[in-house]
Amino acid sequence: MSDLQCPARFLVVQGGLAEHADLAELLGALREERIAAVYAAADAAAASGAGRLASHLGMPVRPLPGSDRSAGTDGLREALEALADGHRGEAVLVVLGWRQGLTGASSTSALARIDVDSDGWRVLSEEP
Repeated sequence: MSDLQCPARFLVVQGGLAEHADLAELLGALREERIAAVYAAADAAAASGAGRLASHLGMPVRPLPGSDRSAGTDGLREALEALADGHRGEAVLVVLGWRQGLTGASSTSALARIDVDSDGWRVLSEEP
């Protein structure tokens, strides 16, 4: 049976924004999204990048649950699943400080769109 609720959409910025050459380009990619919240991993690169983005979006940065324990695909999956129920039908920006592909391999993607609901998570797109 399918999930009857809307999924939470996570817009994941990988590698921290210190490595992203053009903040305006990233903000442009997010223009069509109605961002409900900004979360950042516990490392300094993520916090700095999330702060810059949140400032442009006019909202505070929240800590990404569990990001101080583990970095990588499993830690990301757990963090997104922990947040999903509280953000059904919303777009949420998540800034990571590590560069880890969503499938476990190294990635050069700056932005990924992921839907999470009770049926699991789906990577909709990864953009350079």
